[in-house]
Amino acid sequence: MIFYHRINIRFDMVKKVECPGCAMEVDSHHDACPVCGYDFPKQSASMKIAVWLFIILMLMWLIF
Repeated sequence: MIFYHRINIRFDMVKKVECPGCAMEVDSHHDACPVCGYDFPKQSASMKIAVWLFIILMLMWLIF
């Protein structure tokens, strides 16, 4: 947040991704590109679990 002349201005930092279909920058929370309709692939639940497990194991290895 930036305070400028007692006005609270908030800049939303939204993660953007590039659409492979039309090369437009799209907010990462969209399921499809609003310009060309390209459907962004979803990350599977098993991949999320594997990534978190890997992170936890690496942290445990570093600590112990």
